[in-house]
Amino acid sequence: MANNPFKALTIAATAAVGVASAAYGAQKIMMNSLSKTEVDFEFQVEEQLFITATDGTKLVVYRDGPKDSTKPTLVFLHGYALCAPIWAYQFDLLREEYDLVAIDLRGHGASEYADEDEFVLRNFADDLVCVIDQLGLEDIVLVGHSTGGVVSMAYLEYFSDHARDHVRGLCLVSTLAHPPYHHVEPIGEAMAKFSLTGQLFHVVADIPLIGFPMSRFALGKKASNSVAEFVRRSIVSTDRHVCANVLRMLASFNFSETLRNYIGPSMVIVGTSDPVTPLDDSQRMADYLGGKEIVIEDVGHAPMLESPDEFNAALSEFLAKITTL
Repeated sequence: MANNPFKALTIAATAAVGVASAAYGAQKIMMNSLSKTEVDFEFQVEEQLFITATDGTKLVVYRDGPKDSTKPTLVFLHGYALCAPIWAYQFDLLREEYDLVAIDLRGHGASEYADEDEFVLRNFADDLVCVIDQLGLEDIVLVGHSTGGVVSMAYLEYFSDHARDHVRGLCLVSTLAHPPYHHVEPIGEAMAKFSLTGQLFHVVADIPLIGFPMSRFALGKKASNSVAEFVRRSIVSTDRHVCANVLRMLASFNFSETLRNYIGPSMVIVGTSDPVTPLDDSQRMADYLGGKEIVIEDVGHAPMLESPDEFNAALSEFLAKITTL
């Protein structure tokens, strides 16, 4: 089943399906709702590619930048109920210097899923292996946001040999090494409430006058109304079946030891206003990795969109250190 990436959105895209022409395919996302808010940024990509997963599912991948660069390829993984265009500002910054790849996770954005899909982290990690292998990527830096960060950690755990051969750096954004509320007892009850809340949000997100302020709750003061509307519409466009199963998938995992065992440059980015990712948990992840935690003030769960200048400065500094090693 192909997911409609932007239900009730207008997309102008000149990129061809498969391998696009050399000219940029600008996906200008123009959204209007009862909130009278438009999304005013563009996600520009040179190529839109189909990758075939192990089970035959078609995954949509966006690629830009020089492929013959001596620098590593950056592989971007988005969060729950979002899609690759959340990295628009990072593509704008880095496309002249780095080979860039952004993946629509299975069931998200334009990527397919099947009703019988087993939504487990190993399968999402296997999708990442397929992307890396089929694109012939060698040295990569993983940039994983929220659920995309969890998928990155699952890849490091379940495909450790493959990761050792390919991963040159790891940037985790607004993500956790274990489920939210993992410290609450009983954990089953806590996660049931978390899943129910997420499913309820998906239902009401389709009502702009309710979903719009709920989207703003996940974001900080620096987030524009445009960003909040983009988040709302992305959630609405993600199939409810996918949302429910991904939330169940996120009810049980622990990659603390995986991070302790990771060897290589790393960075953790989090916002002070993130209702999902506690600062203490982010610092603990940075400690596990032996890397650096970057805290961005007044930013919520989508720092790459909410404060792109601050986010890009941190990411650029991290990449500069990697390329000098």
